[in-house]
Amino acid sequence: MRRKRILNLVVAILFFANILLGFGTVLHEKALAGQWPVAWGYTVIGNSTYQPENPVAAFDHETGKITVSCTKGEINRTPTQTSTTVDYFPFVYTTISNTVFTAYVYITDPISFTSANSNYPRGGLIVRNGLDIQDTYYAALIEYNSASATKWDLRAQRRFGSAAGSSTRNAISFPCVLKIVRSSSTNIAVYYGEVNSRNGTITWYGPIGSQNSAGVLNSTLYVGVGVAIQGSNGSPATLQTSFVRIKEGTADTTTAPQNLTDIFNIPQKPQLIVESDDSKAKLMWNFDRNVTSYDVLISEDGSNYSTVGSGLTEESEGLLVVQGNAFFTIDRLTNGKQYYVKVRAKNGYGAVESDVITVIPEKPIPPPKPTVLQTAYSDGWVSIKWKTVSKATYYVVYIGEESNNYTNWKIINDNGLPNQTYECKFENLVNKKPYYLRLYAGNNVGLSEGSDEVVITPYPIPAVPTFEVIPGVLELTVKWNRVEDAEKYTIFLGKSSKNYTVGATVYDDGSSSYSYTFRKLEGLTYYISMNASNNSGTSSNAQEVSAMPILPPHYVTNLVVYDQDNAANWSLQYNLQVGSKIFGDRDYAVVSMPTVLEGAYWISTANLSRSYNATPVIASFTVTEDVDIYVALDSRLYTSNQVPPFLSTWTLTDYRIIDNGTNPQVTYMLYKKSFSKGSLVELGYQGVSSGCVFYFVLMKKQLYTVDQKEVVYTNKSTFTMTGKIFSGASLIVKKGQDTIATFDSVEQERQYSIDVALQEGINTFELVGAAADGYTTTTYLKVIYDKTRPQIVFKTIPPEYENIAPTAVLKFVADEDVYVDVKVNGQPVVTATYCSSGQEQEVVLTLIEGKNTIEFVATDKAGNQTAAQWTTVYEYMIKDISFIDDNENQVTSITVGSTLTVLAKADNKLNVSKDLALIIVLYNSANQMVGYSISFDTVEPAAAEELLAGIQLPSTTPALKAKAFIWNSIDGMIPLSTAIEIK
Repeated sequence: MRRKRILNLVVAILFFANILLGFGTVLHEKALAGQWPVAWGYTVIGNSTYQPENPVAAFDHETGKITVSCTKGEINRTPTQTSTTVDYFPFVYTTISNTVFTAYVYITDPISFTSANSNYPRGGLIVRNGLDIQDTYYAALIEYNSASATKWDLRAQRRFGSAAGSSTRNAISFPCVLKIVRSSSTNIAVYYGEVNSRNGTITWYGPIGSQNSAGVLNSTLYVGVGVAIQGSNGSPATLQTSFVRIKEGTADTTTAPQNLTDIFNIPQKPQLIVESDDSKAKLMWNFDRNVTSYDVLISEDGSNYSTVGSGLTEESEGLLVVQGNAFFTIDRLTNGKQYYVKVRAKNGYGAVESDVITVIPEKPIPPPKPTVLQTAYSDGWVSIKWKTVSKATYYVVYIGEESNNYTNWKIINDNGLPNQTYECKFENLVNKKPYYLRLYAGNNVGLSEGSDEVVITPYPIPAVPTFEVIPGVLELTVKWNRVEDAEKYTIFLGKSSKNYTVGATVYDDGSSSYSYTFRKLEGLTYYISMNASNNSGTSSNAQEVSAMPILPPHYVTNLVVYDQDNAANWSLQYNLQVGSKIFGDRDYAVVSMPTVLEGAYWISTANLSRSYNATPVIASFTVTEDVDIYVALDSRLYTSNQVPPFLSTWTLTDYRIIDNGTNPQVTYMLYKKSFSKGSLVELGYQGVSSGCVFYFVLMKKQLYTVDQKEVVYTNKSTFTMTGKIFSGASLIVKKGQDTIATFDSVEQERQYSIDVALQEGINTFELVGAAADGYTTTTYLKVIYDKTRPQIVFKTIPPEYENIAPTAVLKFVADEDVYVDVKVNGQPVVTATYCSSGQEQEVVLTLIEGKNTIEFVATDKAGNQTAAQWTTVYEYMIKDISFIDDNENQVTSITVGSTLTVLAKADNKLNVSKDLALIIVLYNSANQMVGYSISFDTVEPAAAEELLAGIQLPSTTPALKAKAFIWNSIDGMIPLSTAIEIK
């Protein structure tokens, strides 16, 4: 019972504190909007001749409320400047000294007057050069218009020296805001703001009466409010308005500000909260110092409201104001009946109502049973969490070392806000000992039913683990012994000390020792640490250990870098991955790359090598395995058509790598080429040094090879595909949509051979290799099955007999690309010579004397052949030719004045007759022809004849030289003998 009395006392105290303080954390007082002029002035514009009748003005420095009135006055806009173009009206004003400003006036109601008498009451915001009756001015005026739908128009009116005029917006409504904006020394305009009286938002219209001739206005101006009425009828025209402020040096935009509260001190909307009580409704809202009074209204149907508190102020009985919050209680209500409640805030600018709140009074009861949502513990403490319980003003949490035997408790206050989370924590407890907790919710009536009991055991934070690191091939294994009370272990790995980028978690399963291996590492020094943790917390990190993985043989050997200035920054690397530093002389690192390329061996190059161009090859190396090599090239070189020439034989892939650069971030496009083990790889220079970075190189071990070329021609109906599948790779071979062979992954290298039936024409095969890490490569093989022999059109063929020259000509055209072999008498003349389709080819054949056998073979790409054979008999006709004397003895020198004779023996073995021309030519010492002799003859078929011809030598001009030879004719000039010469 004693405990209950204590708790009930706590209930009363907490409830009172909640009323006074709790809501104050949410509701607050809004400061006054706007700043009022520091000095108001009032004057009556006029003189002894022109004077307003019964001028009246009142103004309030604190609120900015202004009232002006007269029974007769004028704000003149007559276009022609005359002695009667004058102003006379009551004017409340302040002065400004800035060519740029914004001025506002808030007009809650139209100008009040008794009778217009066909005259026009007008008034509003006025900007004047001075206070004389003919001074230049610019104004935003509301004006009565009996013909208007709403009876009131807006007039932007001006008199700029001798020029005057106005612009009108018809049918305005109230309340409204008028705004004059002078945006520069030459530009000024009026804007009309339509006010939503429900929420205070402003919809702006304008500019109205915009003028770019405002330079006639002074830099020091009189800005204020005035009213006038033409003709005196004894009844005043009164403009009651609120002049807020002038923003000097600021020209507000067309659509700003968007709410009255941004300019004027209109009442702030009450933020109403209502709580039910026994036959009562307890109201609370934010108290606004700008509010003159509040009304409290209640309805039983939500439509017909009655006032239960009218004109309430801070001094009113029943209204309590504490820390910026107002409290009011409506009593004598019916329990269980629904009511609608709202609060209205009022001041001289208008009234604003709160949202309507529904409330059902009821007799208070204790809160419902709470629920423990979350438990927590750590080294020597336990805690529970729960959510707000309806009707609760406080909570009590009990704790004990036995179930339902509680020895201590704590009280937690409800802060009055919905859907809050609360926590209660007990400290200085014994670790590894269970504690029993139960939660109660309470209010001024009493305690709720207790929550379900929860049991929580605190545990100490684990000790710091001790570990060792064992290097492996491109991996590091971390080993440690179990740490008491640990639930999990976190191992950290980084490339620099205390800068860990990789983490791994191992959960404690009761084993005595544990290990974790970081795989696919680069050939770098790594830094490792770890900690142990449980729900109580995490130990400190263990002493850091550095280690480097064992490096396997690289795919590259004999790397030679010809760029000697930057060669030191080239290096062989392992396991390319996100975070790998790309260049040896820059800090750019990989931030995105294809997963299938992760773990690739690679070459880190020097970014400055982009400038090298001394030799076509910048680096070379030999590969130790069958590999696919990728060159990662700055994509800007691709888009600008500056791809290095050596990549023209490489294949552009869809793979992309992105680095962490910021100016800019570079995307690398990957070009691929496959190389067999032992191949020499030569990398060309980039050739572009500005606006780009250099390339780098990576490689993956090939998954398979294909012995055949990419395009194969055959004339056989069955094709055998062969190659090699490397360890750990699988291979699928498809023809179209059909899978014709599958080779699963095995752990050793193997050969494959596939026999495939072909269809005539193109047969396309797709080979797809895959590795366990997801890396795939695809190769396409085209096999063209062609069993049609090439068609050869012979344009010229060797003759059956030839005795003109020891050669024969063969001309032909093939209907497809072929390789030609030609033999003469079994000896190759042309061997596997490529001949393009449709191109005429010519082969000149050398003959021997006698019978010549000519063989021709054309072979297409598929191996189909077309052959032809000819026989040509070649015999010389002229056996001997010589210079002789009269006794037919050969002579060896020339005798001046004698006759020079030539003898030739012709033997025609052909079956056709042959014409001959025996020619003798004389030359002088300058090798100029000085005479000649021609003798013609015909040798019949199968006949042998001796040919004799002579020429008389001159006696006065000694001939130095003579030549003799035989042609087939003077026109043909084909030699049938060798040429002989005598001097």
